[in-house]
This record gives sequence, structure tokens and C-alpha cells, in this order.
Amino acid sequence: MEDPQGKLLVGTELKGLIRFDPQTKAIEYLSQKSPLKQLQINSIMTIYLDDNGVIWMGSGGYGLIKYDTLHNTAKVYDRKSGLPNDLIYGILPENDKKFGELEALWLSTDKGLVRFSVNNDSIRVFTRGDGLPADEFNSGAFFKGRDGALY
Repeated sequence: MEDPQGKLLVGTELKGLIRFDPQTKAIEYLSQKSPLKQLQINSIMTIYLDDNGVIWMGSGGYGLIKYDTLHNTAKVYDRKSGLPNDLIYGILPENDKKFGELEALWLSTDKGLVRFSVNNDSIRVFTRGDGLPADEFNSGAFFKGRDGALY
């Protein structure tokens, strides 16, 4: 994923979040800097950068991480927050139809799909009981079409 400065944000299995500058070839280990360092999260499965400079990360066992780059703060949402489990494979944005602003994030997990409201941090979990064909949505099992439809 490319940030507004043209640097690449990369999630890794062992080193967490990395920012790579293709011009200078410099590598910055963001997970080793405050505030992410305090969280000690090294497995990042998926990344979404919103228009407000927030980097949303799905982790391999720690839940959803919100890293606000403008205010240099980080917050973790996990099972204690209402997620069905702490392994997040994919993140897709849901934008408000009228204004186009980010309204929610859809998370694919081993235990269903999650709609996470970015405005009030509310979590709604969808499973087979809601009509899904299965509860497990593994790596690569997420896609947003040109028309905005989520798959």
C-alpha cells in the first residue's frame, strides 16, 4: 500500500509494519517506534490507509490496530472489544453513499465477517446464523469491486 508521500507500507509476519522509500531504498520499522512499539505486535496480515492518515492493520493474532499517524496514537480492538477472534485477514472500507466519507471497515476473520464502525467503534459480527455460507474467511478472501460492492 502506498502512502501520500509515495512510500510503501508493508505488513510483515515477523517485523510488523514497515515503511519503504523506493527513492532512497530506506526501510523504516514502524512497529519498533512509539506508539506501536508498546503494543509489541509483529504480525500484520493486511493494511488499509484511510483519507485521515489512519493506518488500519489486521494482525495475525492481536486483532485490529488503529494507528493515527497525525496524532501518533495507536489503539487495539480485539476479542475483549467484541471481535470474534484476533486474526484479521482482510480489511475493506465502506464509504457513506452521500458524502463518500469512511463509515465502516469490513474485516474478514476465521469466525465470520465483522462490520466495524469507525465513528463509534461499534462491532457487528456476521456468521452462518446470518446467512453466510461459512464462518471462515481466510487470507485473500476479500475484494471491493469498482461499483463499491464488497465480495
